Amino acid sequence: MVKIYKLNEIDCPICAAKVEKRIEKIKGIDAVSVDYISQQIVVEAKNIDEDTFDEIVLAVKMVDPDCEVIR
Repeated sequence: MVKIYKLNEIDCPICAAKVEKRIEKIKGIDAVSVDYISQQIVVEAKNIDEDTFDEIVLAVKMVDPDCEVIR
């Protein structure tokens, strides 16, 4: 399953790379790509439930507290 989430206010490519590395560590995530230009996260996983989404949001907030993840 591939899910695309919109980001609001990710600042730079370095922050995007840091977010990507944190999301890669979430159990069940097969692949992730964070693009600060398009302001998107593309996640590949077998099952993305509410808990996984919450972990993605937390990973983004740990790197950039002002950034928002939109479903």
